[in-house]
Amino acid sequence: MGFSMNKLGFAISCGLVFVCLSCSSPSVVIPPPEAERLAAPKQSEIEAFVQARDYETWGMEPPILLTGARVDGVVYASHQYLQVHYSSGVVAWLEAGRPAEGPVDGSIIVALEYALGETPGPLERVHVKVRDKDSVRDGWFWSTVSLLEPDSSKGSYGNSSCMSCHGSAAALHTFLGGDGTPQAGSWQPDDALKWPDPAPPEVELDGLKALPNADLGFLELFGLADVPREGVVPFPPKSWDHVVSDKKAGIDGHEQQTFLTSDQCAGCHNAGQGLSNASPNMWYPNPEARGDEAQPYRNYSPYAEWSASLNGLAGRDPVWHAQVESERFLRPKLADLTDDVCFSCHGPMATRQIKIDRGPDALFTNDMFYAHPEDPDGKYGALSRDGVSCTTCHAIAPEGLGVDPIIDPNQPRQHLNPSQLETYTAAFKVREPGFLWGPYENDTRHDLVMAASLGVSLNQGKHMDEAKLCGSCHTVIVPALPVGYDGDNPLTDPDVKIAYEQTTYWEWRNSVFENERKASGLACQGCHMTPHEGKKLIANINSDRYPPQASKGDPEHLTLVPKEPYWRHTLSGLNLFVFNMYRQFPDLLGSRREDLSVPKQTLDPFLNARDWVNYHSENASLGLKVLGLKEQDGFLEAGLEVVNYSGHKVPTGAGFRRVFVEFKVLDDAGNVLWVSGQTNPYGVILDGKGQVLTSEFTLDPAQSQPHYQVIEREDQVQIYETRSLDSNGKLQTTVLGIFDDFKDNRLLPLGWDTEGPNIYATHPVLPGGSQAPAGAPEYCGEGYDPDYCEEARASAGKDNMVYRIPLDRITNWARVEAQLYYQTIPPYFLADRFRLGRKDGEMGRDTKRLVHMTSRLNLQGTRGENWKLRIGSRVVANKGAGAQSPTDAAEIRAHLKKQYPRLGRND
Repeated sequence: MGFSMNKLGFAISCGLVFVCLSCSSPSVVIPPPEAERLAAPKQSEIEAFVQARDYETWGMEPPILLTGARVDGVVYASHQYLQVHYSSGVVAWLEAGRPAEGPVDGSIIVALEYALGETPGPLERVHVKVRDKDSVRDGWFWSTVSLLEPDSSKGSYGNSSCMSCHGSAAALHTFLGGDGTPQAGSWQPDDALKWPDPAPPEVELDGLKALPNADLGFLELFGLADVPREGVVPFPPKSWDHVVSDKKAGIDGHEQQTFLTSDQCAGCHNAGQGLSNASPNMWYPNPEARGDEAQPYRNYSPYAEWSASLNGLAGRDPVWHAQVESERFLRPKLADLTDDVCFSCHGPMATRQIKIDRGPDALFTNDMFYAHPEDPDGKYGALSRDGVSCTTCHAIAPEGLGVDPIIDPNQPRQHLNPSQLETYTAAFKVREPGFLWGPYENDTRHDLVMAASLGVSLNQGKHMDEAKLCGSCHTVIVPALPVGYDGDNPLTDPDVKIAYEQTTYWEWRNSVFENERKASGLACQGCHMTPHEGKKLIANINSDRYPPQASKGDPEHLTLVPKEPYWRHTLSGLNLFVFNMYRQFPDLLGSRREDLSVPKQTLDPFLNARDWVNYHSENASLGLKVLGLKEQDGFLEAGLEVVNYSGHKVPTGAGFRRVFVEFKVLDDAGNVLWVSGQTNPYGVILDGKGQVLTSEFTLDPAQSQPHYQVIEREDQVQIYETRSLDSNGKLQTTVLGIFDDFKDNRLLPLGWDTEGPNIYATHPVLPGGSQAPAGAPEYCGEGYDPDYCEEARASAGKDNMVYRIPLDRITNWARVEAQLYYQTIPPYFLADRFRLGRKDGEMGRDTKRLVHMTSRLNLQGTRGENWKLRIGSRVVANKGAGAQSPTDAAEIRAHLKKQYPRLGRND
């Protein structure tokens, strides 16, 4: 087809638009947006341009055509009705035969979008694309100006919602061109694309609201004054988290941005509705639906589930921010180094990118976290706030993963230079820019959009399914700093030894779940990314399922292929308390906004995550059983068994988590006659008289709760936890102050080997235990419990204890009840944050934020009511009941197999 400036015959296709236009040669109206790639550069100029209707001066009268297909009275359209205008730069490009370099910078494409109906309705919005080929991979600044809701107008580089469709174009993310031949005459939507009938109801965001005012009892407990909303510095909004592929892509041999924010992946890997009246991929009926009753649908896409996970929210974790603030205030000389070390796990893209850009000695600091997009540090702030994002995990290279540092078992706290720590403490290696890893066999049938939009080539990596991928960040080795440490760099100080902040990966390697040394087992992903069964599509793009279009790319590269296993990106633990802060304080944490790309019938992803936490806390964490009740020698003796269903210790991760047992003796009327482990409404453990236990807030290890095998008093409570001491021998809660281990009686996983790998870093520490017999492991010498120390019993993944209660204290007793509770931020930990988060007597901004939120956190009606998460079910044993048999390994395996069908499969 020939082109001329007076009569330009060509097809404009966005969906199915075919237009023959006449035009003049106007000058370029808008200069190319600034190279800084801000969230909305020149957006104000574009809005003024649209309001003035300057595009009408281009001498066009294009028709208004449907951008899609009408089938059996149903319209499947990308942009409803469009009327497309273009500037002289676009005209010149088309006239020249659409050369690969594209239109000149500043060229403009304008698309007027009219409401959908039998005929075009009112003009609703205007889409504008401005060419800027050298600043960003896809070469355009994308803008939408809403005429109905002006506040929703927006513009940006790297608009992945647009690119999920326009990335399928044959070239340059535009469907301009083609031969003008209609192609949709015989197109029919496949069954999976059709909208559900009857249509599900529209839903709103999760409605759990914070308390309107501070809980005065909470403030009194911690000796705090209220911090009102106006006294809180909020985190920057999610819209600022925008880092794009800013150069021609690495797969073309050019330099490009290494790490991108998650919004660059969301356009394709979210359940976005690209076509009207169509069901997006990864959008599934609510599993709780009953019969034919219409129910909201769930967004099980990687982006949606990740965005509501604590991995996705790690950079904005308000408890962690307050903890890091404590560390900075304690050691001001090391403030910048502390930030960089801590953000290496919670904001790893920022700490990596700044070293790539500015050199290996560059440090990421907390002030950068708040950087505006226009600031020189804006990119690093965006990357830090995006947490453990898509291009964190998918950029990790296999080299060095799971390789242990050489540590003398006889000197496990020796000093190590960072270069000796291999890939632990988030020191993973990455490939050069332009390459990401995925778990699936390479398949070129769906790679066009990612390559064209982000400049990324996807490679299969076996390590993506392996626990060592997670182990890089979930094995944290830190310097053990003495009180008052005044050195310049503890990472290279030969007098500073190391400590283990968490060893979740090593704990897994010493469990039955381990599958690195044997053919069967279950990696971290098997539980925390439990896959759907069957093959599923994992993206939404302008694929072979959409109506055909002129100027669309090669169909061979636009065919979505179902994948198995379809890994869910829940990535959740059981931190219900911080999770609920994100639900209730989105304005302060900048963590949530309504997702306009998904159907309005979609359940809030935060409710998906809540349901995951609730299910796993009840069914897949710990089990509890009363083995028997007997009256003997003036006492009631009740045997209790706690079973660990997890693939690591419980609790695991950060060293301040705890699980405790509440054990009650009741009469027929339900009156409590004796209790160990009861709490007040704020999760503080009390004695039988309702008084706060001395052990709850003490810094003296001698006053803390030891590990028990027999509990005889109401002020004795079995608490599974790890506690550490500072260099003065006081209990402490900072990461860099772990100077000595004091207690680690956390529940061992099934298959524990008392001589297993990395045992020097993961062995139990049992203060209060009995003297070890001959032949016991060396680490049990000062504290002995056969459930932790004898090979056969330690491998059972259980702990047993006896409650021995004087009968004269429980006259007319009728039954006993027991319940396990989990606290991710116990009261003593919060107390330390409030106490240590002060500089010169003034509370820091991160600590103030934490006071405001914790004093208003609403846990009523949740499984975490009264600041303690129920684990498993309450167990009851009535007087006269026969003894239950202990849980054996076969029962545990059967329970685990029910929860995790992939356990034992070598795939």
